[in-house]
Amino acid sequence: MPKPSTRVLLLACTLLAGVVLPARADLTHRYSFTSDASDSIGAAHGTLEGAAAVSDGAVVLDGADAYVNLPGGLIQGYTAATIEAWTTMAEGPVWTRLFDFGATNGANGHHYVFFTPHSGAADTRLVISDTDPGWAHEELVAQAGFLDDGNPVHVAAVLDPAKGWGAFYVNGRLAAWSQNISIPLSQVAPDYCFLGKSLYSADAYLTGTIDEFRIHNSALGSAEIAQSFATGPAALNYDPGPVAELALALPAQVRLGGVVIPELTGTFATLGQVTLGPLDVTLRSSAPGVVTVQTNGNLIAKAVGTATITAERDGKSATAVVTVLPAPVVLMHRYSFNEPAGSVEVVDSVGGANGSVNPAAEGPNTVGLGTGQAVFPGGSTYRQGGYIDLPDGIVSSKTNITFEVWATWNGPSGSTWQRIFDFGSSSKGNDPHASGNGTGSFFLTPRGGAGVVRFDAAPTGFANERILDGTATLPVGRETHIVCIYAPANQSSQLWIDGKLVRSSTAPFPLANLQDANCWLGLANWNDPPLNGALNEFRIYEGALTELEIALRRQAGPNTIPTDPGLLESISLQAPTLLQGNRVAAQAALLANFQKSKNVDISGLGSVTFTSTDPNIFTVAAGGGLLPVNLGSALLIGSYQGRSATSAVSVVAATRLTLTLPSPALAGGAATSAILMAEFPGTNANVAAFAGVTFASSATNVASIDATGTLLPLRVGTTTISAS
Repeated sequence: MPKPSTRVLLLACTLLAGVVLPARADLTHRYSFTSDASDSIGAAHGTLEGAAAVSDGAVVLDGADAYVNLPGGLIQGYTAATIEAWTTMAEGPVWTRLFDFGATNGANGHHYVFFTPHSGAADTRLVISDTDPGWAHEELVAQAGFLDDGNPVHVAAVLDPAKGWGAFYVNGRLAAWSQNISIPLSQVAPDYCFLGKSLYSADAYLTGTIDEFRIHNSALGSAEIAQSFATGPAALNYDPGPVAELALALPAQVRLGGVVIPELTGTFATLGQVTLGPLDVTLRSSAPGVVTVQTNGNLIAKAVGTATITAERDGKSATAVVTVLPAPVVLMHRYSFNEPAGSVEVVDSVGGANGSVNPAAEGPNTVGLGTGQAVFPGGSTYRQGGYIDLPDGIVSSKTNITFEVWATWNGPSGSTWQRIFDFGSSSKGNDPHASGNGTGSFFLTPRGGAGVVRFDAAPTGFANERILDGTATLPVGRETHIVCIYAPANQSSQLWIDGKLVRSSTAPFPLANLQDANCWLGLANWNDPPLNGALNEFRIYEGALTELEIALRRQAGPNTIPTDPGLLESISLQAPTLLQGNRVAAQAALLANFQKSKNVDISGLGSVTFTSTDPNIFTVAAGGGLLPVNLGSALLIGSYQGRSATSAVSVVAATRLTLTLPSPALAGGAATSAILMAEFPGTNANVAAFAGVTFASSATNVASIDATGTLLPLRVGTTTISAS
């Protein structure tokens, strides 16, 4: 009795399909190629031309003369359209067509819309034109790479010119889009509607198969297209259900006049996470005078200030805060120190404010050139230092200012108050080799009185002084990227070291208050020691760099000025293995890939967050500093602009210890440090200062040793030092 149960099962499936998977009211044409090119929705039946043939539920195109000829006028009267296809396009010549709807004039097409899997510019593109010949004025949506690779693919092309929107989706995911489509569909003259053939006679035919081809008289949303792809070509289902969770990602800072494209994702019960377009949600701004939402979903920065942007769909919402900064920074002065040895002038390649190279007042020291950097040899006193004198007024002429420098400090590590730069005035007059005190200045020192790097802004002595101290002295013998910002318009001053914001404060006075008659590199407006180090590049900007601009410049290095990186594409996370007991944080790196800039270290950005899934294994600080807590493994999560990346982090134990002591130690001599080398999986380290390490002396009256491994010889004799 197998047949009755089979019939019941088939009937149940048919009823289920009829109830759960209804056709959309805006689906106007459907070609399933079961036996021919019939239209099961709109009765606009097509014909198979040339060698085109239907086989196994798909039309087969041979790339020679085969194509499907659909009736003219298919999208006539549409204001928006979505064109879907399940297809396999084999590798072939450029400029083949999946579809091409329009008119011809001789050998040329015009007033058309088409989709090519492989253009002559090495991309995949959706094109609309409103002129004859068509190539004379086209608007397009393009993505690098090809789709004619022989793999089955679902393509959905969407045009909604009234909202400026054009996009195409590949396998249910938003692949490329434009918010600047202005040619209305009424300008398309669909006299001919071809599948697999171009309106241009010189273009090749498509080689491949088309399983299903659909036309809608509306712009489908991202979730609807994702649901269609998930359902497949055999059935109709465009309902993803309500969104369960919505996420909105925006840059934390944007320039006045800047345009921001929101990055949106929605999580659906049946689909999981779907990348949404700006027209898939409703966007609102809490302060339209600061950030305005345009019809196409773009955000325009209209005024300096802060706005909260809210995205809404299906009763769910997500928010993000955007701060609008003053107009874009302008590079005003750039010193690359590429002059030959012996030069007495350094060139400002941007602003023409060249500086003079001056020797020491005592001794032979001067600033060394000829190696692509300015080398300052230091000296015992300010009179023994060479320096560079930049033109007066280089700071006070600005409204907001950013100093950027790649500097190497050569110490000594205990030296204080050397100057990388010092711009201001002094009782010295205009001679840094005279004795005197500063009366107001902006300066940067590798090591100030607090024992750390300092950026100091004091226009009139100590009144309203802004001290921005770092967290450590500038490293000795290693090039460091330093950014100092003073922006009264933002009420913000900042000190960045190697891409990390280490200190911030307010900016209470205008730059015009500074009397910057002395603009010196390498010497101070005070009687402080001369710089012992080198400057690879020194730049001055009008305006305040954003955190992302700082990260991009650090990555580009001193020889390159970076350009717009494009949209964020992905992020990745790198994390080291942690050594048990290490008190010094190990650094994780969150890297961002933008369209035009790859592997940008964004770890120090304020809009980046790091999370440990188990703080009992390791902890993580802002900026990605990792500290071990207990042996084991846990995940590190880094997040930026709505994207997240993970990396496993392990805390490992030492497998072997080796203790080395100075021998012999002189009774009553200076203290020395023990070296306790530990072998860890994959590395070795001196763990003398690690947490959990203990030292002991068997004869403390002969020599003592403290918890950090500092050995103090006291008297003649022998003692055994142990460590564990």
